[in-house]
Amino acid sequence: MKKLFAAAVLFTMALAFAACGGDEEDQSEDAYVQYYDENFRDNANGTVEIVNATEHDILLFEGENLSQNFIVGGVRAKASGKVNFSAKSDFDVGGYVLLQAVKQSEFAPNAANLKTGWKKLVQYCEGKVFTADIHSMADGKYQYIVSNRSASFGMELRKNSFQGETIAYLSAGEINRFIYSDNSDDITLYPVWLAYNNATQSIVSFYPTGLSCVVTVIPRLPPDISSYYFPLDENMVIDINFEFAIP
Repeated sequence: MKKLFAAAVLFTMALAFAACGGDEEDQSEDAYVQYYDENFRDNANGTVEIVNATEHDILLFEGENLSQNFIVGGVRAKASGKVNFSAKSDFDVGGYVLLQAVKQSEFAPNAANLKTGWKKLVQYCEGKVFTADIHSMADGKYQYIVSNRSASFGMELRKNSFQGETIAYLSAGEINRFIYSDNSDDITLYPVWLAYNNATQSIVSFYPTGLSCVVTVIPRLPPDISSYYFPLDENMVIDINFEFAIP
């Protein structure tokens, strides 16, 4: 009888422990589920659509700060969702914001090792819809480090040509950004700098007419990671003072 009683007690404790664990998981999910609701910030009526092509639920942040106070929405894996910027003072004529995306599973306020998987300048304007796709979310064991030497302009790194697939966006003056890759294959990156044209209310891109800024990078396993700078010439740090073309 004592053995049966002890077994029953242990079984009851195991059930209680399992139930507590489930509650913690549910509470963790509950902390973020509001951001996926189309009623959050009235995002159902937003003019910026985010298409999440990854296998991860992602949280969206406005600006450089990755704290919970700056979350503006969320998009489930393999789904799309909208973000509403109608509260902006220039919404009627148009403007732009920096959006960042982080996997919900990796997000923790003020986490020192939090990886930004996606970053992009997006436009908003009353009566116009803008779409942005999320493809990469900081996956892969191979890495390389990139820096944007321009203190004036944000920069996209594009694969194989100035019009190619966007690998990453770096803010003006951003240094030591880690980029992740699934393999160690060489990648030729073409830098394209971005600016917002107040006259046309649109984001314009420009790139050097020469190839001096084009770099072939080699993703490597840590700790043997290489750093690459754009532009290559450190004397071009301040204002991108080269001849440029607007695509």
